[in-house]
Amino acid sequence: MEGASSSSSGGGAFQVQQQQDYSGEGPAGETPLWKMVVVSAIACGVQFGWALQLSLLTPYVQLL
Repeated sequence: MEGASSSSSGGGAFQVQQQQDYSGEGPAGETPLWKMVVVSAIACGVQFGWALQLSLLTPYVQLL
């Protein structure tokens, strides 16, 4: 009996530990709109930087 109760309480302690480590807002899968906008803006900036670099670098490389 004690083995069964300790294993079930061990599972409960594991679930509590998971909840304490979780730092998100709301259930998994729900991402706030502002966070998606920020991540998208960063990705757009990176893509714009690569496009600018390649457009300016290509004519220089063609001259070589």
